[in-house]
This record gives sequence, structure tokens and C-alpha cells, in this order.
Amino acid sequence: MVRATDHATSAFEDVLARAAAAEQRELARLFESLRSISDEAFLFGDWKGGLFHTGHPGERQIRNLGWDGKCFHARDHVEPMITLDDAGRRVTNPVMGTARLRQVGYRGVVTATMIYDRHPIMDHFKHVNDDVVMGVMDRKGDDLPLYFYLTRITDFQSPRD
Repeated sequence: MVRATDHATSAFEDVLARAAAAEQRELARLFESLRSISDEAFLFGDWKGGLFHTGHPGERQIRNLGWDGKCFHARDHVEPMITLDDAGRRVTNPVMGTARLRQVGYRGVVTATMIYDRHPIMDHFKHVNDDVVMGVMDRKGDDLPLYFYLTRITDFQSPRD
């Protein structure tokens, strides 16, 4: 469970604990209240993913792919689609290709952003605590963003291709 250190992280904990459908407006306010990530290296490592359920069509697509998280090796080497194989091991799924990290403005605030190499998608990240970040996927053509979160895996091991 996320440890709350201030009002914004407490609000994040509350939304996560409800484990029910979340409203886009509530998640947008929550994301905006969190601290930006000014150093991409903060994200380096292996992260387990989770979705906020808003009814975004991408939720079903991600669930069908068996998304388990992301792996940030370096600023120019990110594996955005880590899935579980039949044995339950985390592996790189090539369906979304690779990505890179940059500082990009989103809703007027610059923060660490993952930019997909082959798709018109950017995932913007904000700091919840040192082991949890909230993300918002901004995909060209979508009316609304997809909200998700990542939890750091402390015994980091790079996924095997």
C-alpha cells in the first residue's frame, strides 16, 4: 500500500483503496496535484503496473495483452509493455515497441514523460512517493486520457526478451 506523506498522496491512496471505477475529473485533479518528476533517472528500474478504471477503451486492450508494467533501463531505452509469460515471468512484449524518456509539458507542467518510438503516445508521470508514480497516457486521437500507476519493484531484474 502507498504511504501517504501529504494531501496529494493521501488522495491517491483513497482512490486506489476504493478499487472501483474512478471519474476522469477526479483523476485529472489528482494527477495535477502531484509533484512533477524533474529527473528521468528516478524512473530507472522495473515497475509493476496498475490501472484506474474509467471505462477508457485502452483498459481492455492493456488487460488483454496481460500488461504487468514497464521497465526503464536508461533515458533512451524503455520497454513500455512488460507482460507475464505462461510461467509467470516478466517478459518484454514487442507489440508497443520501445520508448524513451524526456521532460515534456502536460497541462502546463513539465514532468518526466515516456515517448513511444512507433506510436503517437506519451505517458506523463508524477511522483506519489519514492516507490509509486501516477501516469497518464495521452494518445493522439483519444478523447480522454488513460490513467494508471506504477509501483517500483525493488529487486530489479531486467526482463528477458
